[in-house]
Amino acid sequence: MGYNTAFGNAIAIEDDRLYAGDNMHQVNGNFSGSVVVYSWLGDTWVPERDIVPVDSHYNMRFGGCLAVDGDRMVVGIEGTYWTGGHSYFGPGEHWFIDCVELPQDDSYSILVGPDQTLNCGDPMPEPDYVLGPGWGPLDEVVISTDSVLDCNAIVTVTYSIDDGGAHSASASQTYSFIDNQAPFVSTSVSDTTLNCNDMSSLSQPVFDDDCDKDLEILYEVTVSTSGCTEVQSRTWTATDDCGNESTFEQLVTYQDLEAPTIVCPDTLYNVLSSSDSLYLLPDLASLVSLTDNCDPFPTMTQGTAAGEELPVGVHDIVFTASDSCGNQSQCLIVQSVEIATGIDEWSRVNCLVYPNPADGPVVFESSAHEQIDSFQIVDTKGRLIQHIRCAGMRTTVCTDDMQSGLYHILILSPEGVTIGSKSMVVK
Repeated sequence: MGYNTAFGNAIAIEDDRLYAGDNMHQVNGNFSGSVVVYSWLGDTWVPERDIVPVDSHYNMRFGGCLAVDGDRMVVGIEGTYWTGGHSYFGPGEHWFIDCVELPQDDSYSILVGPDQTLNCGDPMPEPDYVLGPGWGPLDEVVISTDSVLDCNAIVTVTYSIDDGGAHSASASQTYSFIDNQAPFVSTSVSDTTLNCNDMSSLSQPVFDDDCDKDLEILYEVTVSTSGCTEVQSRTWTATDDCGNESTFEQLVTYQDLEAPTIVCPDTLYNVLSSSDSLYLLPDLASLVSLTDNCDPFPTMTQGTAAGEELPVGVHDIVFTASDSCGNQSQCLIVQSVEIATGIDEWSRVNCLVYPNPADGPVVFESSAHEQIDSFQIVDTKGRLIQHIRCAGMRTTVCTDDMQSGLYHILILSPEGVTIGSKSMVVK
């Protein structure tokens, strides 16, 4: 300590700090005095700072006695001084003193950057510290991290250095990562209009977030109808761990834009015995195929009503199909009414021809097939089209290669005699 020192003439200890008064410390002249503050580090007291009053002066004797309570310190100033062979003794005083710190030796310091508030998606900053010039090249900085990983993460980085002797220092820096941004749509889907029976799968939007890669996605559909139009409102809500949320809505409109499918058979033929006769048109709806993509019960009307009498000639029978949304389509049956020519229908044996009209295989059926040798099919001009041997009670005849029209069937006996004739229409 040296000459003229009273280090320790007053002592106070609180927590891990020791306060030692030295009322003879030559700070601003002899006996100006100071209070030295020590910190307990490891197993020894390490000087931290010197404290002097702002009005420190010669022979002030600051530090004669002291007391510490929290962040307040009371320091006594002793009013005794010596000058040569004379002496003066004055009364001691206890004051509340405004103190200042003496300049510190920053040679063994470590300084860090300010605390920072960052977006949660930002990267962790690089280590940010500056060492005082007293540290040597072998003095290593130890970096430790303490994290609070909640919705908004708080990361405290502590930098410590120790030369293994009398010098050590540490400092901390805090980074607050704040998530105040809602999720966003990285891939959207557009509103669309579809046919009512379109069952193709619809795409979904894709959400992303700067911080939360496991978003909670809620999906909701509301449906409204107006006439034949149905509108689906598809809504997605994405929420991150911090409660930030965003929504996306897509409107899908379903409409019946397609007319019913109606299919009519080919030309129908009917034979009259004379040109003065009329053909009574039946209800042909059972021959027409009708379906609709949306309406399970489409309607159909026959343009020429059933029961109407048709003369010899070709008649267009128009069928109109309608669905519940007003879409319509049509098909046409050509009804040919002809006069039987060349051969009248007669037979000495019972013989049935079906189906008639025919659009495929035709069956000649006779219970008297023992009396029948064969069948000849001729057209209305008397030209032979086919000659078929009787195959028993039922003989099947293929009509695929025959043109649509009216034909006559001649029934022949084993002696080659015609024993009957029938008429047949091929569609």
